[in-house]
Amino acid sequence: MSTRNRILDAAAAVLTRRGIAGTTTRAIVREADCSEALSATYFGDKQEIFLAVMSERMPTIDPSGRAKSNLEGAEQLANFVQGVALFFFRSFPIASSV
Repeated sequence: MSTRNRILDAAAAVLTRRGIAGTTTRAIVREADCSEALSATYFGDKQEIFLAVMSERMPTIDPSGRAKSNLEGAEQLANFVQGVALFFFRSFPIASSV
C-alpha cells in the first residue's frame, strides 16, 4: 500500500473515531505510522487530508454495474445514501444530534 493511501486510510479511521474537530494531523500520522513531514509531502494540512478522504473514501455507486430493473437501481441508490449517511454520522458526531 502506498504511503498516501496509508495516510488516507488512517485519516478516515481517526475521523470516524474523533470527528473532524477532534482529529489532529499528529493523530493521523501516528495511526499511519509516518512522520508529519512525510504527510506534508502529500497533503499540506488537515483540511487537504479531509478533502481527500471525502472525495476518495466516501461510498460511491458503482458506475460499471447497470441495474436490470428499477428495483435494483433503487436498492443501489438506497445503499449509497445509507453509506453516505453513516460516513457523515461517524465523521461528524455533532451532526447526528442536530
